Amino acid sequence: MNLIVKKENSQINIDRLDAQRYLYTKAKCISIISLILCAIIPVALVFLRFCFYDNDIFSKIVIIYSFCAIFIEKILEFLITKRRNTASRIQQLFDCELFDLPWNEPLCGEQPTHEEIYKAKTGKSINKLHNWYEPVIESLKHEYAIVVCMHTNVLYDRNIRYIYHKIIYITMLVLPLIVFLFGIIDNNDMLDWLTNSLIPFTPLMAWCLDIHKHNIENLKALTRIEKLINITFSKVKKKGKITIKELSVIQDLIFVHRNTAYPIPNILYKIMRNRLEKTTNYSINQICEEIAKS
Repeated sequence: MNLIVKKENSQINIDRLDAQRYLYTKAKCISIISLILCAIIPVALVFLRFCFYDNDIFSKIVIIYSFCAIFIEKILEFLITKRRNTASRIQQLFDCELFDLPWNEPLCGEQPTHEEIYKAKTGKSINKLHNWYEPVIESLKHEYAIVVCMHTNVLYDRNIRYIYHKIIYITMLVLPLIVFLFGIIDNNDMLDWLTNSLIPFTPLMAWCLDIHKHNIENLKALTRIEKLINITFSKVKKKGKITIKELSVIQDLIFVHRNTAYPIPNILYKIMRNRLEKTTNYSINQICEEIAKS
C-alpha cells in the first residue's frame, strides 16, 4: 500500500497541478504567437505580394519583416523558457512530495513558493486534475508505485511527441515543394525567386527545422529515461530492492526533460487526449497486474 493517490488529491497538490498547467498553457500560447508572428505572417505576406506585384515598397516590407521575425522569435523564446521553468519546478515539487524524494536544489533551483503557486493557479476545471496518477497503483508497494508513475509520465509524453514529430516532419517535406512551386508560378529569374519567394519562407522553414531538432532531442531524452525505468522495472518484477537514489536520478532526469522540452500545442493534446489516455491506462493496468503476479 502507498499514499500517493490520497496525497495527490489533496488541495495543495491540486493547486500545484492547476498552477503548472496554467504556466505550461501560457508557454504554449507564446509559442503559438511566435509561430504566427515569425513564420506564418511572412508566408502570408508572400501570398499578398501577388496582389501588390508592382509595388516595390511592399516587396521591401516583406523582406524587412522576415528578418525582424528572427529577433522577435528570440524575445518570445525567453518568455517561453521563463514560464516553462516555473511550471517544471512546480511539477517537480508535486512529484517529489508525492514520492517522498529529496529536492535537488543544485539542479532544480529553489522550490517554488506558495506565492508563485497562488498567482498561477486558476481554480478552473480542477476535476480533471484529480487522480493525476491512476488509482490502480494504490495497492502497490510505495517504491513500485513510484516507478509506475514515472513510467506513466514518460509514456504519455513520448507518445504525444512522436505524433508531433511526424506532423513537423511532413511539414518539412511539403514546404520546399511549395517554395519551388511559387518560383514556377512567378516565372522570374533566380534573384527574384530568392528575394520574393525563398527569403519570406525562410522563417517558417527555420521554425520547422528548430522544432524538428528539439523534438528529436526530446525523444532521445525520453528514450534514455525509459531505459532507466525499464532497468528498475526488472527489479520490481523480481521483488528486488529499489533505492531512493535510483528513483531520484530518474526523477531529476524527468525534470530536466520538462524544463527543456519544446511545448506541444494544446490543440494536439485535445485531439489526441482520449486515445493517449486509453493507451496509457491500459499499459499501466497491465504493468500493475504483472507486478501483482510476480
